[in-house]
Amino acid sequence: MKNIFSFKNLGLFLCSCLAVSCSEDETTPVTIGDFQVLTPDLEVTISYTDTDPGEYVDLSWDRAKASDGTTVFYEVQFAGKDKNFDTPSMTITTDKLGYANVVQLSQQQMNIVAERTGIRPLQTGEIYWRVRAITGLVEHVNSTVRTIKVPLPDDIQSCFSPPASKA
Repeated sequence: MKNIFSFKNLGLFLCSCLAVSCSEDETTPVTIGDFQVLTPDLEVTISYTDTDPGEYVDLSWDRAKASDGTTVFYEVQFAGKDKNFDTPSMTITTDKLGYANVVQLSQQQMNIVAERTGIRPLQTGEIYWRVRAITGLVEHVNSTVRTIKVPLPDDIQSCFSPPASKA
């Protein structure tokens, strides 16, 4: 009888411990801190030359920090003249599965972005871009929207096919 009484007390003690530990936890919501876009400037005009097809445009920013220390991933969103980032014209995830804080765009990639944002051949247009930081649970969008003015080449189809080999 004494063993049953002590098991009963032990059971009550464990239940009360569980009840206390399962009470409402005070959790702080995870946030991502603000970060600065570094390059290029707020507004830049790009003109590629045919003599150097290896030119790149670097879009870079400071790393954002999550309040709980989780890893932050990035994507660059592009929009046309409507500046509609709710449904971006194109989104590029950065290298290293989204961990890198820079995107390098070649002439060919920049022309594809330009075409998807509605810039017609033989016209110079404006591409608007911004950086979105994501942890998987929360996101933070940099409030600065940057502008790139891009002239497209005369033959936009040359951007979608590899250059012809010289024999």
